[in-house]
Amino acid sequence: MKFRNLRKWTAPDQSKELLYFAQLLEEMLFDYSLDTYKPSALNTSLLCREALEVIEDIENGVIKKPNLDHVLEELTSNLKSDEVAQSLMLLDVPTVLASLQNKTKSLAEHRVVLELLWSQIEMPSYRRRNEDLLIAAIKERRDINAIRALARTYITTLKNFGFSSNWLHNTTLNFFYFGKNRISGNAAISEYIEALNTERREYLAIFRASGLFRTIAESCKKLHIEVSNNPEDHKEKIAAKNFVLEDDETYVVIKKLSEKEPHSARESADARMEVIKTLLTLFHHKEHPSWSDECLLIDLESNEIKIVGKPINPMHKCIDLRAQKASKRLNSFISEFSMDHHSFPKFIRSSELHSLALSSESEENQMINLWIGKA
Repeated sequence: MKFRNLRKWTAPDQSKELLYFAQLLEEMLFDYSLDTYKPSALNTSLLCREALEVIEDIENGVIKKPNLDHVLEELTSNLKSDEVAQSLMLLDVPTVLASLQNKTKSLAEHRVVLELLWSQIEMPSYRRRNEDLLIAAIKERRDINAIRALARTYITTLKNFGFSSNWLHNTTLNFFYFGKNRISGNAAISEYIEALNTERREYLAIFRASGLFRTIAESCKKLHIEVSNNPEDHKEKIAAKNFVLEDDETYVVIKKLSEKEPHSARESADARMEVIKTLLTLFHHKEHPSWSDECLLIDLESNEIKIVGKPINPMHKCIDLRAQKASKRLNSFISEFSMDHHSFPKFIRSSELHSLALSSESEENQMINLWIGKA
């Protein structure tokens, strides 16, 4: 945990619960934290919804019934310790758990229970109750384990509401350490949560891109993407941030980005650029369209402009060795390594897939390559 100056905290000794919460969030949202310290991908509400979707897929013949078992196991495991979900439920918790854990129940019976549960813990209600319980836990100086559990579910919920980890991390640091506001006590938790109650806004993203985009300008229009060397409506904003073209570059303007905050808008813009890149490679293999790591984001409501950098490749967030130490490990590995001639090609192929995952910018490709490599 990085040391943070508490000069903006009026009485940190009287705000230990809030300080613990702030430290938790920084740890959970930091790019290079170990996965064990990060929030879960899904909360109880989302797991309930996933279980209903799995049942639908089973009934449609897409997947087999055993696929439901592990989803229900995770759901019931979460529900047992989820204070937020339990506080929302009108159903008897032990009865629901017993029903979902009963593998002799039919899909229809499971669906009835899950639909009743979902109606009581759907995401908007879940988020509001999570916030209420979190505020109460910090103000009433509850046990730190309760604060930790509520903080983890809250970040999971926020991320599934459309907030990116980068924005949440920056907002958290600004509120608790670097902003102009003062932290006068545990009651400041209400102000922090209020700062996160933002609505979707419309953004516009501008990239500097390779000249290849000029050849597909007409196709780009179908995806609300404009290709232009001189976007008329945005000259001043481009000049204000010195976002100038280099060599044979052109501007690519991504329109109609409805997101909660700039980093999510950047991710949506990247996704749309990836779509057009993928479509082009169906017909052209020798050259791939590329674009700048930096993106000029314009909030069309406030007219605020911001340069947003490229998100860190998830494959680069894990523990890594320095080059000198890695070379020693490699030398030791090769000198001691031994495999029969049937296994060695499989090992090399697995290593190649790992390397492909490292070089890919697509999270889907990274996961596929890693899964195949482990198969």
